Amino acid sequence: MRPDHPNRSARRPFSLAQPERIGQLLGDAGFEIVAISDIAEPVLMGDDADDAIAFWRGTGVGRAVLADVDGKTERRAIDAVHRALQAQEGPEGIWLGSAVWLVSATRG
Repeated sequence: MRPDHPNRSARRPFSLAQPERIGQLLGDAGFEIVAISDIAEPVLMGDDADDAIAFWRGTGVGRAVLADVDGKTERRAIDAVHRALQAQEGPEGIWLGSAVWLVSATRG
């Protein structure tokens, strides 16, 4: 989507967080049967805090979050996240909760 698109919120990472919005968009696109199921599973973030941060910094979200901050702010943020992740370290790595929508739709 172009940056000047009138519906800028459609570009945001959580723009599809509400099932009602998903159903409306698919309905507007001609789908009649929309099923939305929530799935919550733990996700392995890394072997330890350093590994998890290295992974996150390589993602689009990680890069976007840090894109407009100065070096000092970035370092403070990374240090805070590192401390929080260290508290979650276990013998099998860092596992955090995650959730997604599983969406299926059928055209009539």
